[in-house]
Amino acid sequence: MVATVAHAQESVGVATGKSEVREPHYTVWAYGVNGRDSVADWKRCENFPSVGACPDIFATINRGDDLIVMCQRPGEIVGGNPYWVKVFGAVTGWRAVWVASHFIDYPDDVLPNVPRCDFVGDSTRD
Repeated sequence: MVATVAHAQESVGVATGKSEVREPHYTVWAYGVNGRDSVADWKRCENFPSVGACPDIFATINRGDDLIVMCQRPGEIVGGNPYWVKVFGAVTGWRAVWVASHFIDYPDDVLPNVPRCDFVGDSTRD
């Protein structure tokens, strides 16, 4: 499998000349990948992403769709890969959703330059 990846890059703003860091962008290698979350129990979904904990499908993602990756964390094993990534983009309606990292077009389980997601405590979701 050939990876089609745009890693986090530093770029210089044309008008300001200031340096800025951009979030990592990736795509998936398959068609019909589910972008998941949970309306009823979002904390469970955030702390252990899985089909069961994140039953609500908010996006169907296809090969070539641009995804901005916010963070990653272990969850349900899919295709031998225990990691899930929290992503958003135009295809998700700019809503953050979970995608099994198995479907991300990258050869390793863990994505480079992507932080690990924090655990969610008892705070409310805003």
